Amino acid sequence: METLRQDIRYALRNLGKTPGFAAVAIVTLALGIGASTAIFSVIDNIMLQPFPYPDAPRFMSVQIHDTERNEPGGRAGFSGPEFLDYLEQNRVFDRVIANDNLDVLYRAGEGTLRFNANYVTPGTFEFLGMPALLGRVMQPADYEPGAPPVFVLRYKTWVKSFGADPAIINKTFILNDQPRTLVGIMPPRFAWGDAEMWIPKKPERATATTAVAGAFPQYWFLLGHLKPGISMKEAEADLTVVANRLAKVYPKDYPKHFTVHLESLTNLVVGQFKTTLFIVLAAVGLLLLIGCGNVANLLLARATTREKEFAIRAALGANRGRLLRQLLVESLILAMGGAAVGTLLAWGGLKSLVALMPQNIIPAEAVIQLNTRVWLFTLGVGVLTALIFGLVPALQAVRKDVNEPLRDSGKGISGGFRHGRLRDALVVLEVGLSLTLLVAAGLLMRSFVALRDVRLGLRPDHVLVARLPLPVERYKTAAQVAGFYRPLLQRLKALPGVMEATETSTLPPYGGIPSDIEIPGKSHSEKWDAMFQLCSEGYFPVLKIQFAAGRPFTEAEVNGARKLAVVNQTFVRKYLENDNPIGQQIRIAQLEQFEDPVKEAARADSTGNLGTLHSDGLGVPRNPGAHGKRTDDHVERRGKGDLGHRPERGSDVDGNAGRLHRPVFLRGTAFCVFPDDYFWGHRIGAGDHRRLQRTGLHDHAKNARNWNSLRSGA
Repeated sequence: METLRQDIRYALRNLGKTPGFAAVAIVTLALGIGASTAIFSVIDNIMLQPFPYPDAPRFMSVQIHDTERNEPGGRAGFSGPEFLDYLEQNRVFDRVIANDNLDVLYRAGEGTLRFNANYVTPGTFEFLGMPALLGRVMQPADYEPGAPPVFVLRYKTWVKSFGADPAIINKTFILNDQPRTLVGIMPPRFAWGDAEMWIPKKPERATATTAVAGAFPQYWFLLGHLKPGISMKEAEADLTVVANRLAKVYPKDYPKHFTVHLESLTNLVVGQFKTTLFIVLAAVGLLLLIGCGNVANLLLARATTREKEFAIRAALGANRGRLLRQLLVESLILAMGGAAVGTLLAWGGLKSLVALMPQNIIPAEAVIQLNTRVWLFTLGVGVLTALIFGLVPALQAVRKDVNEPLRDSGKGISGGFRHGRLRDALVVLEVGLSLTLLVAAGLLMRSFVALRDVRLGLRPDHVLVARLPLPVERYKTAAQVAGFYRPLLQRLKALPGVMEATETSTLPPYGGIPSDIEIPGKSHSEKWDAMFQLCSEGYFPVLKIQFAAGRPFTEAEVNGARKLAVVNQTFVRKYLENDNPIGQQIRIAQLEQFEDPVKEAARADSTGNLGTLHSDGLGVPRNPGAHGKRTDDHVERRGKGDLGHRPERGSDVDGNAGRLHRPVFLRGTAFCVFPDDYFWGHRIGAGDHRRLQRTGLHDHAKNARNWNSLRSGA
């Protein structure tokens, strides 16, 4: 140990004599180690340990996969009776829970707060294994009929909206026009379903398979905990048997040919981003290797000037092992210095890195920070880099004849020729790694340019979006909902700077409701399906969607009794075999799940053929799509989308947008207005979209300019 301390002191003195060399080596290593540390921190916190729930790796989502579709995933939503059947009939899960989202509106003073809430089934908090920070979680009695309505609040919401006031526990709040008592505050990392509050609800077998006018049938996201010793393949086989039995009970919910697919919770949330993270980690790994090559070259050059020093130390009794250890200690000190500076760089750059990432791929529970695992990773990388760049130069320095430098009057000139081949090899290695990194960067840039140049089929610039959830207790019928939206649209259109306003059920290119479809007179053996959405006459002008044939709806048609639809070119090519779509009838099966008179809208006449408009993302082929007109019969309010999405287009939405909140609150309705947090720009122009916060339309003015950059950021 004393010898090691001597080596460390000697190495520090030596490096202190050449501070320029030490600084260059440390900074070179710090860049590579810092980048590696930052990326590993993201991987560790997002992919390896994203959830605080005990045993989260065994949480499995159940998906019904249609084998006739060449797409991954499948249906993950289940009706109440269907959920209860899986709960009772499966033999592979020891616990099963489900949740469903809803909008909750809370009147606060003169304004209204909107919260994203989750209905949760009995046993949810026990399943997740986290107790309340304050108060309690749901108890079985809270799910019984006639029980006092209660809810549990998220920690982040408690701090942001209620000032972290512990006195609000056991207070009653009016949520969606119904009094509910707050019984608990969850810990900071508890964010199940990315909800802001949780409300108890028990699925019932008496739940109807059809929905009341104005709302989609309720479907639950099912999650099971695998029993010990059960593999995913065994579980899928068992659940497939259960699903085949249930397909006979609920034939409309199952395709003709299907399998049951299990997806881990982690893979479900971040699986699509996994490849990207590992590509970036490989890139920074190459950067670190290039840095190691540079430092190794510097050490070789330095060793050439130190040949007489080594010879004198050998003549005084130092063996080659002692010299090798001395050189490795110097390399380790440089590496640890690089690791220390690199950690500071990673700490400083981590927030910027997270800000550049699309927020939808980061689990709400994840906290991206430099934790103990990351520190150990950095330490390991430091030791490894010391071996990579220090071992070969050290071996080269101690393997020569110790007497030769003493006879050589050129002070290392002859040694320089001996090190030449090794330095040349290192240069070749560095060039090769640099070319590999350059080619990989070029391919990624090519993919980025290709995504930027994707034909969107619409123009997103100068478009603002608000989501307007309405309290179900006050707006129970479709006529009441339509009676609210119609005058609101007229008021919005009358505002200065607003060219057009419209309503729609979902937003492209990730918006759309899947449904089986039929075309009278067209026979087919396989299942036909398409993505559909409901909109009013202003939807196509607002987004500047071009028509290949036909025309959009008129205001008179939207308010009339005739059912109309517009389809995209993929629909025409795949299902109509490029026939003229104008006047063709389309039956949308999903709408038949509603009670009369809504299901009458299931059959519609086509009036137009859209251009290349995406309906299911930019990274997949365009799916067949249909746009049905919004009618008094149907306003979608919950579940897979709602007519709260309201785009407005203006030539200069600068100061006038700030007035949009006034006509809303004059109506005295219990809801709030805010930019939608799932507008399709979230995935295209991720950096710009995140700046739109849920602050109300009065903040649109200062944020409106961000929408203009969506097109250039695509």
